Amino acid sequence: MTASLLVVPPVRVGYTQKTVKSQIPEKILVSFEFSCAKRRNCPTALKGAVDAAFRKLPGRGVKSWGDRAFPYDLDGDGKAEYFVPLDCGATGNCWWGIFQEEPVRFLGMVNAQYIYVHQRTSDWSNVTTYSRGGSREGFVNIYEFINGRYIRKSWYESFSRDLFHAPDFLEKTGSPNCESMK
Repeated sequence: MTASLLVVPPVRVGYTQKTVKSQIPEKILVSFEFSCAKRRNCPTALKGAVDAAFRKLPGRGVKSWGDRAFPYDLDGDGKAEYFVPLDCGATGNCWWGIFQEEPVRFLGMVNAQYIYVHQRTSDWSNVTTYSRGGSREGFVNIYEFINGRYIRKSWYESFSRDLFHAPDFLEKTGSPNCESMK
């Protein structure tokens, strides 16, 4: 008796898959992860917007947060925008809401273990995220600010070359360092 194996490639709708060679054109200014978000950095004025963002989540992970933030000025106006971890899974990936404080508004949502903010090449900085997919792979997403929201414009999978190395994206960028947040 012989067996046949049918291999069906995954269908990816609505996004452009990029190659590793075309990944990050702009200089990374700051990178961070969950441990860099602090309670003292989360303005109370964002509470209503954060609560509304919870309702937009596609599902729930292991732990919900919404009480801490990582501040960074994304548009060069001298006022910080806030990355707020909303819900996190067991692998370290979190859904992060991005908010503006004055006036309070929701700027988008990203899923990431690590977040990289780039030097502005337009009015707003692009944001790249890395989400863990397993011990040897992850997903890199590139977000642009379009029509008042951060939108995922492209993505690709990043693999390690062997068991002893990080996925290629992390080999190039390194893991975030909370000390570099100034």
